[in-house]
Amino acid sequence: MPHQMPARSDGWQPRTSAVDTIVSHYRATVAPDRRSDGENELAALLLLAVVACAALFTYTGSVALATIVPLLLAGGGAAVVVGSQRPPSLPVDVDLFAPRGGAGTLPAGYLVSPAVWNLGMRQRTAAVSGPHLAAAADLCREYPGSVNGLLEFVARIDAGTESHGATGQARVTQLVRAGVAALAGDAPEPPRPMSLGPQPPIFHQTSRVQGTTAKVPASAHRR
Repeated sequence: MPHQMPARSDGWQPRTSAVDTIVSHYRATVAPDRRSDGENELAALLLLAVVACAALFTYTGSVALATIVPLLLAGGGAAVVVGSQRPPSLPVDVDLFAPRGGAGTLPAGYLVSPAVWNLGMRQRTAAVSGPHLAAAADLCREYPGSVNGLLEFVARIDAGTESHGATGQARVTQLVRAGVAALAGDAPEPPRPMSLGPQPPIFHQTSRVQGTTAKVPASAHRR
């Protein structure tokens, strides 16, 4: 089941020009063509209402009929015109980064980015447990690799950390403390299990932990 987007207490958001450019380009591509503001259509409706008013008065001699009927017709037409100017919402849960390996290849910080949550990150994290996702959100600013690497890192930390029956936020706190210690080099990171395939990050992210950084193949920037 898809999760709600995780949030950080400090409100930090990642900033990577390459990712922001892709997202902006996507939104511009799928956005509807710029529509007219409806002024021409409303003017035409007004003209038709005046013509209808004159015609009804000429043939019926009733001022009320010649006034009410055109007003009703013009009002209904105006409602249709105004409603048609409302742009449809953008598609939700589109895997925008699938050609580049999926949203999991983004820098770890994008786990908490609203810009990409409905563009692939929601699907990537759907199978992740709640405590793992919450702990990953707290570690994403310091982790130097990709979202995929971060989630695997948290899973390994969990496998090597005694829970002592802790659940909920207490469990998340334990995972975060163990993760911070491992990133700082104060504790050995649990061994990495065999991976089904490489999922390298496609963008560069620098860790806040001194002396660590992600190395990204140059070919990834040319895609």
